[in-house]
Amino acid sequence: MNWTQNKSIVLSKICVFIFAILGILLNIYIHHDIKFIILRRIYIPLPREELLRQYIIFTLIAVYIMDVLAYTALLLLYRLLCNIHKSKVFTLENVKYLRLLSWCCFIASFVCFILTFCYLPFVLLVTSTAFMALILRVVKNVFTEAIEIKQENEYTI
Repeated sequence: MNWTQNKSIVLSKICVFIFAILGILLNIYIHHDIKFIILRRIYIPLPREELLRQYIIFTLIAVYIMDVLAYTALLLLYRLLCNIHKSKVFTLENVKYLRLLSWCCFIASFVCFILTFCYLPFVLLVTSTAFMALILRVVKNVFTEAIEIKQENEYTI
């Protein structure tokens, strides 16, 4: 089988759709079992009723924020892939998408940091999302430099 760039981009778009569907299924599961997750996975020395009352709302707000960030990131990735598929790689639009993707990761890192006060293993998500945001910022800066070089080359005779 001959693997081309077109096939790779199509596979990436399919993966974006699969992640969106898996995210929807995960949201359905989480909303039904948030009480179980809080009672079984989080240790806070409070009575059960007070624990549920205080932390279910907090956890649901965090889940909704992460949902918005995840679906925004998936939409931005899809648009970036569409531009690459159209051979529009080094454009200011792609730089904007990469910048917004990095901000989604930074905000997700902050939300996970807040959640570490409820459940310590979220520290792993804090570091991984912050590192991904850093990588995206570096790629955005590379794209910006490539656009400047491309513009300079277009003006050169």
